[in-house]
Amino acid sequence: MRATPLRPAVSVVVPFAGERGDATRVAAQLLGLATRAADELILVDNTPAGVVGPMPGVEVVRAARLASSYYARNRGAEAASNGWLLFVDADCLLSAGLLDEFFVESPGERCGIVAGEIEGDPGQPGTIPRYARSRGHLAAGPPRRLGPSPAAGTANMLVRRAAWEQLGGFAEVVSGADFEFSWRAGEAGWQVEHRPGARVRHLHPRTLAELRAKARRYGAGQRWANARFPGANPAPSLARELARSLGGVLVWGLTARFERARFKALDGAVMLAFARGYRRGDNRRRPSRSD
Repeated sequence: MRATPLRPAVSVVVPFAGERGDATRVAAQLLGLATRAADELILVDNTPAGVVGPMPGVEVVRAARLASSYYARNRGAEAASNGWLLFVDADCLLSAGLLDEFFVESPGERCGIVAGEIEGDPGQPGTIPRYARSRGHLAAGPPRRLGPSPAAGTANMLVRRAAWEQLGGFAEVVSGADFEFSWRAGEAGWQVEHRPGARVRHLHPRTLAELRAKARRYGAGQRWANARFPGANPAPSLARELARSLGGVLVWGLTARFERARFKALDGAVMLAFARGYRRGDNRRRPSRSD
């Protein structure tokens, strides 16, 4: 790893809504980071029952009122004490030098967000993860201008605390609040920078049901974000995408390229789920219980 200047302290915030056994794996990822004395590792338990017990070296924050990863991120940020907040997802694999890589270059004075890299884990087996990697699901490169200003995803997003506080944190919805937060940051004069060396590997859904459920959430999130910033996420052209999917299935099937045909069929299934989520547009989280 390249030499880095003395960097500021970072609070790492991970929302968690899995089973009790999964929390141990997530904590191990956090504890594997190369940290400095003032860094904080925060795991936010967003399950209704509170499945995460005490974990040496990791601060556990309860956040049970809303089943929302953005609600959990806000609660974790409130519990943090450092000037930089690194948001990563529980289904990401973290490299030891992740924190230092974000500061290989010092962020500019008006930098409010530093986008890291996100890629699929090539070691994850199964047809659905392999399909998701082939389509670049959740993959991130330089921040993309998909709306009024460049945006980054909370699977690997470093945020200056002053920007988070000025903007009032994330909207506590199901999906899409990371890009919406980035766009509000742009409106407020904050800039987004990119650190290609700050890389995480994302574990994709393992089953078709999980893949479709995620696509529905993304669809609802994009419609909500489009209402917040009109034109940023217009409705998808379902007929065109389904026609491309069917055509691909036929072409690749007739030429005996069966995995490509299978992936084209999955394109159609994902687009149908996404369009259903976009059409329904319900991006709210219902209260689950009091904290």
